Amino acid sequence: MPAGQAEEKAEINQAGTIALHRDPATAAGLDGRAAAGDTAGDAAGAYQVGSFSCRRWAEWNGRFRDDVRRFWRGDPGMAGAFASRLCGSADIYQRSGKEPLNSINFITCHDGFTLNDLVSYAHKHNQANGEGNRDGSEENFSANYGTEGESKDAATEAVRQDGSRRGTRTLPQRSKA
Repeated sequence: MPAGQAEEKAEINQAGTIALHRDPATAAGLDGRAAAGDTAGDAAGAYQVGSFSCRRWAEWNGRFRDDVRRFWRGDPGMAGAFASRLCGSADIYQRSGKEPLNSINFITCHDGFTLNDLVSYAHKHNQANGEGNRDGSEENFSANYGTEGESKDAATEAVRQDGSRRGTRTLPQRSKA
């Protein structure tokens, strides 16, 4: 997306966020609470991680998802991005005065691509949902570890289970205070 177009979409997103906070009904519902937003294509058509204007907003950090997936898949050159994600994604949030608590770090979510899919498929297979495999991202930064889809091979399944454990161990754990 050209820079000017991305800036225009970010301004639309910011205006929408400000309008939410100014709306009396929304303000009453958010009083003293945090808010979370998804910055994907539904945010005025631009991928805008880090662009919500209010510090109150926490955002689904798709960069965390993608960089962690690529690191654990073994993509070259991902150590720096992986370290940045583990340290709070300052490259995304710091310039707007936000903190790591503004980032919702995840590896899989509501989009239908499960943790098992992440270690079982190198390519998307969304035929069963009636969308003709057109929905969802073309690149899930996933790996099949030798067999696309289900496998009865014990060695393949062991590698997949290890991949699942690595991914979930990467997620920050909330301390019990």
